[in-house]
Amino acid sequence: MPKKRSRSPPDDFCIDKRRRNNLAAAKYRQKKVDRISELESVVADVTRERDDLKLQLAMSNREIELLRNLLSKKE
Repeated sequence: MPKKRSRSPPDDFCIDKRRRNNLAAAKYRQKKVDRISELESVVADVTRERDDLKLQLAMSNREIELLRNLLSKKE
């Protein structure tokens, strides 16, 4: 029969090391989630700004077109 490996009970050092590793991993995961949320917020802000600028550009182009039409009628 094959011999079974007996596991000695984990000592305090291993338990503490595992606990610290679990805390560090949880902290890293939370930091990653927070960073993703922050970046999503920045993307939303930049998207809104881009849309506003597109609208301004369309309005400016329309105004230019109207002014050119007025100018050509006067000539």
